[in-house]
Amino acid sequence: MTTIQTQSTQACPIDHSQYQRKTKPQPKTFPPAPIRQDEDGTWHITDYQIAKQILRSQNVSQAGFSAEAVMEIPSMTKPAILFLEGKEHTRQRKQTARFFTPKRTLEYRQLMLDYADKIIGDLQKNGRANLENMSMEMATLVASQIVGLKSDNLPNLSRKIVNMVSGKPVSKGLNPSSIWRQAVTQWNTFAFYWFDVRPAIQQNRANPGDNVISHLVQSEYKDMEILIECITYAAAGMATTREFICIAFLHLIENDTLRDQFLNSEDEKERHQILHEILRLEPVVSNLYRRAQANIEIEHDGTTVTIKKGDKIDLDIHATNTQETAVGSNPYEICPTRQRAHRIPEPVMSFGDGHHRCPGAYVAIQETDIFLRKLFAIEGLHIENQPDFLRNEQIQSYELRNFIIAV
Repeated sequence: MTTIQTQSTQACPIDHSQYQRKTKPQPKTFPPAPIRQDEDGTWHITDYQIAKQILRSQNVSQAGFSAEAVMEIPSMTKPAILFLEGKEHTRQRKQTARFFTPKRTLEYRQLMLDYADKIIGDLQKNGRANLENMSMEMATLVASQIVGLKSDNLPNLSRKIVNMVSGKPVSKGLNPSSIWRQAVTQWNTFAFYWFDVRPAIQQNRANPGDNVISHLVQSEYKDMEILIECITYAAAGMATTREFICIAFLHLIENDTLRDQFLNSEDEKERHQILHEILRLEPVVSNLYRRAQANIEIEHDGTTVTIKKGDKIDLDIHATNTQETAVGSNPYEICPTRQRAHRIPEPVMSFGDGHHRCPGAYVAIQETDIFLRKLFAIEGLHIENQPDFLRNEQIQSYELRNFIIAV
């Protein structure tokens, strides 16, 4: 049996009982069964160990982020890495991992510092700004450099990416609303390809660089396949980082002690520990989906449950991240010195697990650390308008909108 250590109140100077989740209410009843199947045949997983077993299984395929619709595209001979499985995924992951290692992430540090200075300088000059736009610009600048997208109009690039990944997934129905959303999505996708991805492909084909697009060009990916890969990085590397910067800012500005600990610490590891704990409680992507490609047997409480081939699996990340046997007592509160069970990472499953674990975790945390430390250095910084909390069904995430800050 896994043992959870008792958390030490001496090790944590913060009264963390006031720092509770903002994006989803704390359950008032006991959590649902660790593994259960609904009337539609979908399996719902709330247990950390079961979720880890499924995410690390070779008998499941990606079923989120419109993966199954993308895989039906006839010309898609080289799918984006998010949708690949098996040996081909392992090979591609090894080849692109170099862009996201901790060592490589340190090479982006000066870039991040310069971008943060520029964006925050605009806030100081104008006196007020929308944090959702500031954080999106920061995330777009960083990710576009890694991917190899060189745009002369980054605010316009940010808007196109937002339009592509926001809102509900496009349905296949023929009602007016669906037809309109399909048309808008197709236009935004075309504009992203024609004005951003296509020029980047041409540039990297003529002058190869050390970035993702150059790697894809050299691997003989078609333009459409590179476009899908870029959209994937836009959703996974830009939109999600934007939301995390916003929610982390909200927690830190509302809690003086937590903010002071974050700002006064010269230990990057300690600061990242605080950010990881916020992310544990507020996972940007709340649900991960998989499709069983073979029967999967799950042992739980002395019984065996069989997930049959073809069944869809819904992994509840909010639940896995607040399971007491995994993360200790007071799971719905922020405690940077939280004692987790053995070998459970600080953000738990907020970056996923297994072969599809988010490769950009180091990048996202470092740029959030840099951006927020510079932002909170401004005297008189305050919230002018509390954000609206929305839901993005496309990537199963929360969105903070109309988040106006001022100095």
